[in-house]
Amino acid sequence: MRTITTLCGALALLLSSPPMIADAQVGGRVSGYFTSGFGGRVDVATSAPDLDIGRRDLSASLGGGLRLEAPVLGPLMLGGQIEHRRLDVSPASSSLAPGNTDGREGVTDFDLWIALNARPLRGPVGLDLYVGLPVGPALLTADGYRAPGFNVGAVAGARVFFGPVGLFAELGYQRHQFWVSDGTPSYRTYWQQMLVDVGASVRF
Repeated sequence: MRTITTLCGALALLLSSPPMIADAQVGGRVSGYFTSGFGGRVDVATSAPDLDIGRRDLSASLGGGLRLEAPVLGPLMLGGQIEHRRLDVSPASSSLAPGNTDGREGVTDFDLWIALNARPLRGPVGLDLYVGLPVGPALLTADGYRAPGFNVGAVAGARVFFGPVGLFAELGYQRHQFWVSDGTPSYRTYWQQMLVDVGASVRF
């Protein structure tokens, strides 16, 4: 939560520069990106104490996503993104199903994307700085189980445009929570990681 607080503070800093924000309207974008997560832990709570695996370390997660966004008011951008990643839980035991022996899980997010874009540099090469908040439902899959959930995150990014095409990098934080209770002991799974995203955008 400290990371989200820090990035929200960046929003206030961007809003403290009205002339720069007034020039931040640069049109919509469609983006594709690779995402990786580092560090973090997973917590599992279950109604069957003998199956509770407690806290486990997360290894790096890898995946990709697609994002569509468009300006709605001044620097405010709204859109949506879909993202999928694979991750390992260590020791090899799924955060969703304690009997899972390979420790592999897949997570798909279906997010609303809210962002503030500020201080672009105009010209043959343009620069966008932005802060974004992805939030929405998620689906966790592991060892034949499916669990609905929810995710929220915060990212800060920079994008360099060469005409209509841009390259970007983002650093952020993401937290997930999942529930499963159908035909099994009830589980609640929480996990969080720092994120690094790199990708390309096309303006329209």
